[in-house]
Amino acid sequence: MVDLITYDSLFETLQKEKTRKELQKLSPEFHKNFLKYSEEKISILNSQKSKDSIFTTEVQRTEKQVENIKRIIKDLYERRERKIVEAALFSARNPNTNSQFSSSMLKEEKQLFDEVTENLTTSRTSILHKLLEWK
Repeated sequence: MVDLITYDSLFETLQKEKTRKELQKLSPEFHKNFLKYSEEKISILNSQKSKDSIFTTEVQRTEKQVENIKRIIKDLYERRERKIVEAALFSARNPNTNSQFSSSMLKEEKQLFDEVTENLTTSRTSILHKLLEWK
């Protein structure tokens, strides 16, 4: 669980999420820390661009890093989202199962999990269970 976000730690977090089946534990402050990190990177980029410098390779390197950071965070989000939706589906299908899924979820992810689970459970009740009640 990483509190301080760097390019390397962000990349490492994505790699863990990719290679492991279970949802990886993140710092409860992950979103806030990521926003702070990304704002700092953009500030650095803007500062580099505003200087009349011959260091265009530095600007290009920072621009590339900012693009990569956006790709990494999008990929990380989508992988976590998929795992959360799959966990919600399992939970809706197995209501008597004591779910341990939420222990690695961020607050916002837990809310998504609860809402998706509730919607899936309601749908199962109103559609599937009625279809199975015929005699």
